[in-house]
Amino acid sequence: MKKKAIDKYFFFLYNFYFKDGKYRNGLFSKFLPWHYTVNVLSLGTMLWVIFLQSVYRYLFLNNTTTTTSDKLIYILVYFLSFMFYWGYFITDRRYIAIYSQFKEQRSIYKSFITLFAVVILPLFLILFCSLTWHRII
Repeated sequence: MKKKAIDKYFFFLYNFYFKDGKYRNGLFSKFLPWHYTVNVLSLGTMLWVIFLQSVYRYLFLNNTTTTTSDKLIYILVYFLSFMFYWGYFITDRRYIAIYSQFKEQRSIYKSFITLFAVVILPLFLILFCSLTWHRII
């Protein structure tokens, strides 16, 4: 994936919270927009790891149980991805350059689609696969 595409995804999540250079009123009004964006990206990374590990376990190991060490790995993935995204986007105030580069391309639909792909989709996939694998649906 190109660096510009990654910057664009960051911008769409950033603009979802920091709409057109103004803070959105909402539950997370105490967060700074770049903190919100890095937290969402880290959460999304952790959810995708949970989903992919679950698929691997079910398809290749025929096992669907989660151990305590798995939970620790998920927490570790969250913090490592947080540090990575923080270093990549926040260090040297890079988020300001990203915002100024893409501010003409802002779109609430693209922002929502990016948020959906990063966080909501893996949640639905985890839930659907879990219900299917345990023969609940």
